[in-house]
Amino acid sequence: MSKSIYGYVRVSTKEQNLDRQLIAMREYGVPQENIFVDKQSGKDFERPSYQRMMKEISSGGVLVIKSIDRLGRSYDETIEEWRRITREKPIDQPAGCKGKKFCSDACRIRWWNHHTNLMKANAVCTHCGKSFHGRAGRKYCSHACYIAERFGEAHVS
Repeated sequence: MSKSIYGYVRVSTKEQNLDRQLIAMREYGVPQENIFVDKQSGKDFERPSYQRMMKEISSGGVLVIKSIDRLGRSYDETIEEWRRITREKPIDQPAGCKGKKFCSDACRIRWWNHHTNLMKANAVCTHCGKSFHGRAGRKYCSHACYIAERFGEAHVS
């Protein structure tokens, strides 16, 4: 039994061009009838084609997105949506979880980060000033710095 392949393509405005994303879907082998397109903001997930896709996608299917920012605009909301997707419809699961959807949230996030290639930018931690290699837009080098900055604690090396 082969897995169903679905593709999701989104641009923020009707004036923007979909071609780059549609070419990527064809190159990956997504059937034309399984490509869902929205031309609106990624501020939330209440988008018509996205909602249709979520109703149609089956457990064990493969979801193809050219770039993770096409799924949503907010990193935190996108992570939460990805958690919802993988809980309700365990798509393209990692082999190491031995039949479970994911063995832990840490495993799910590690897998998600790896498969979406978020590790792609050099940055400087806003709390401790340390340089680090992380996803574009990330402000902190570690969870400890995030907590320290958020709750006003001093940096501990």
